Parts: sequence; structure tokens; C-alpha cells
Amino acid sequence: PDNTIHLTATITGRGFLAGWMDWDGDNDFNDVSELVISQTVTDGVTQITVNIPPTYTTGRTVQARFRLYDAQPSSVAAVGLGEGGEVEDHVWQFGPTSVELMSLSALANKPLPLSRFLFLVFSGLIMYAWIRDRYSRR
Repeated sequence: PDNTIHLTATITGRGFLAGWMDWDGDNDFNDVSELVISQTVTDGVTQITVNIPPTYTTGRTVQARFRLYDAQPSSVAAVGLGEGGEVEDHVWQFGPTSVELMSLSALANKPLPLSRFLFLVFSGLIMYAWIRDRYSRR
């Protein structure tokens, strides 16, 4: 919610592009926020920026419909007859774009067992004695 998505439409020729996204999942494109593009397009790539409404629940399936008309119609409609053009339907899910921490655990700090501690101390003393003996002979 409150983010944007970026879509790319590649157009051959000219026309009028209308697109709807069923953000609330009620299986229609009647809500005002569901019309996401309604503009004249020309040959080439058209970048479409769509604002995700704050009412959208992340991960919910979104149905989308895009209609490319030959020319600007008197009114755009997601359903019904559309003379001259084509219609494409898509289904998407939008998820978070950052890493989400799902679980965190910690282990108790366990003290070093006495036997291991004594081994390390003893090993250190032997090493110290060896180094002292070796360098004291010079």
C-alpha cells in the first residue's frame, strides 16, 4: 500500500490506452481508483506509473484489464463492446520489495566447560614455557 508500480506498454501505431486494476477484489472495475490509465498513446514504449491505494492488502491477487482502442472513445469501459482495438487481462500479486524478518531466536550464552577451560590454560602455560625457554638460551 501507498507505493507505486511501473508498467511498460509497447504500442505499434497510435491509439488510446485504458487500464483498470481490481484493487479491492470485488471482481469488477467500477471503483474510481481502479481506472489506472486513460490516455492517448503513440508508436513505441509507454511508461505507466500506477499508485497502489492504501486499501490494498499486500499479497492479494489483483485482476487487471487493459484496452487499446484505435482512437479515443466517447467513454472508456472495462466491459462491453469495444470497436477496433484489443483487450488483455492479467492477474498479479504485489508483495513487499524489502526483506521481511519472519523469525528471530537466541541461544543462552553457555559458559565454557571447565575441562575445556583447563585445557586452554594448560596449553597456554606449556606454550609460554616453551617460548621462554627457547629465547632465554640465546
